[in-house]
Amino acid sequence: MTSAPSNSSKPPAPEPAVSSFSKAGQYSPTWFDRPLFDRLRQERQLRWGRPLRLFDELGSTNDEALEAFRNQVPNGAVFCAYEQHSGRGRRGNAWHAPPGDSLALSLVLRLPVNFHQSAGLSLLVGLALCLTLEPRLSAPVSMKWPNDIMVNEKKLGGILVEGRFQGQQLGAIVGIGINTQLKEFPPHLEGRATSLRAQGASSRNTAHEPLMIDLLASLESLVPNFLLKGLESFHPEIQALNFLRGKSVWISDAQVENGAPPEATRERQEKRDDQRPSGSLLNPARAKMQDSALQDSALQDSTLHGTVEGITPQGYLELQTADAFIEVRSGHIEKISSPQEPPGMTR
Repeated sequence: MTSAPSNSSKPPAPEPAVSSFSKAGQYSPTWFDRPLFDRLRQERQLRWGRPLRLFDELGSTNDEALEAFRNQVPNGAVFCAYEQHSGRGRRGNAWHAPPGDSLALSLVLRLPVNFHQSAGLSLLVGLALCLTLEPRLSAPVSMKWPNDIMVNEKKLGGILVEGRFQGQQLGAIVGIGINTQLKEFPPHLEGRATSLRAQGASSRNTAHEPLMIDLLASLESLVPNFLLKGLESFHPEIQALNFLRGKSVWISDAQVENGAPPEATRERQEKRDDQRPSGSLLNPARAKMQDSALQDSALQDSTLHGTVEGITPQGYLELQTADAFIEVRSGHIEKISSPQEPPGMTR
C-alpha cells in the first residue's frame, strides 16, 4: 500500500481530511462515483463500506484507518485515496502507484481481542481478491505467500494487514493495493509488475466502484466463517491458488514453527525418510533431532532455501529444504526459480 513520492512543485489537491468524520464521509470527488458506489452497495445489501472516506491526497490509507479505529470508527469502514504519498507495503517496500492508476484502500475490521489467526487473515484477504479479480481477466490469478496477488508471473496487487488493540477489541486494518490502469512501469518493475489494463481487462472491469463493491462482498462473505472456523475451512481453495507451489525459493527474515512438527507434517517427513538411502542424514531415527537442530539454525541464520510444497491450514508455508521438511511462519521471498530455471533467478 505505497505510492511513488509526489512532485514537490505540484500544488496539492483539495484534501477533505477534516475533523468531522460525518462531513468527510460525504465527500464526493470527481475521480470516484459515490452515488454509483452507494447504489451498488444497497443492491448487494452490504453492511461494510459505510462509512466510506475518500481523499484526493493522503499519506497512507492505513494510517488514516488506524487513527479512525482509535476514534471508534465502526467495523467495515473503508478509506480510499486517489493518491498516496507515504503508503507502505511489508518491510517498507515501495508500491509504484501514479495517481488514479491503482485502487488504494484500507478496511477496518473490529475483531475479538483473543483473535490469533493473523497469518491466516492476509491469505483470506488474498482469496477474496482472487475471487474478485479472476472474473475480470482471461488468465488465472494466484497468491504468492504471504501477501501478493499474481497473474502471468507478475504482481497485480498486494496486501498489508496491521493491528491495534483497544479494550476488548483488536483493530485489523486491511490495506489493499490493486494496479488497475497502469500500462507502463519503471525499469526496476518491468517484467515483474502488471495491472488489470495491461492484462487486457476492459474499462468496465477496471472501474474502481464495482471493483470495490465486489471485493467488499467477497470479504463480507468470507470473514465471518473465518472468525468461527479459522483458515482451515478455506484451505483447499488457498492451496489451489498457491503461486509458489513446486518452486524453489529463498526466504529472508524467516521464522519457523518451533517444537516437534504436527502429526500431518511428521507423516510427510517420514514418507520422505523412507524413500531416502539408508545413509541419509535424515533417516527416521534422526528426523526429529535434525528438525529441531534445523529450526534452531534457521532462527539464528534467518535465511532459508528450499522447495515449496504447500500452505498449512494455519497459513504457514510448507518448505522442503535439503535437510528437512519445515513450516515457515513468516518471512520475505527474496528469490524464486522454477524447476527448469537456473537457481537464483530473482522475481
